[in-house]
Amino acid sequence: MAEWRALAEHHASGASLDLRRLFEQDPARFEKLSLSHDGILLDCSKNLVTGDTLRLLTALAQARGLPAAIERLFAGERVNTTEGRAALHVALRADRPITVDGRDVVADVRSVLQRMRHFCEGVRSGRLTGATGRAFSDVVNIGIGGSHLGPALVC
Repeated sequence: MAEWRALAEHHASGASLDLRRLFEQDPARFEKLSLSHDGILLDCSKNLVTGDTLRLLTALAQARGLPAAIERLFAGERVNTTEGRAALHVALRADRPITVDGRDVVADVRSVLQRMRHFCEGVRSGRLTGATGRAFSDVVNIGIGGSHLGPALVC
C-alpha cells in the first residue's frame, strides 16, 4: 500500500531527527503539534514527529477507512468481531444516542451510572448497609486487566 511505503520512507529519512534541534528550528512547535480538548492535552511536539509525519499518518488513516470505522463504532454496529457485538464503551461518554438493535443504550448507561452513584453515596455515608445490617468497612476488588483499573483508581 502506497501510504505505508510513504510512511516507511519518511521514517527512514528521519533517523537523524533530534528533538532539541526541532524545537530550536521551530519555536512554535508545541502550538503546531499539540491540541487540547475538555482538559485533555495531546502533545506530539515532544516526539520525533513532524508536520509531514502527521500528514502521512492522516493519509494512512483515510486510506484504511478509519473515519468510516469510527462512524460504525458510534452507530452501535457490531464492530467487535471476536465477540460479534457492538463495542459500547463509547456510550459512557456519548452526548448523542447510540442505538443497538433499536434501543438507545446511552439511556441505559446513564441509568446504571445513576444507580452506581446512589450505591456509592450510600456506602460512603454509612446509610447503605450489608446483609448484616452494619455499614460497609471493606471493599474486595476482583478484576483483571482493564476491568481492574477503574476500581484501582477509586481506591
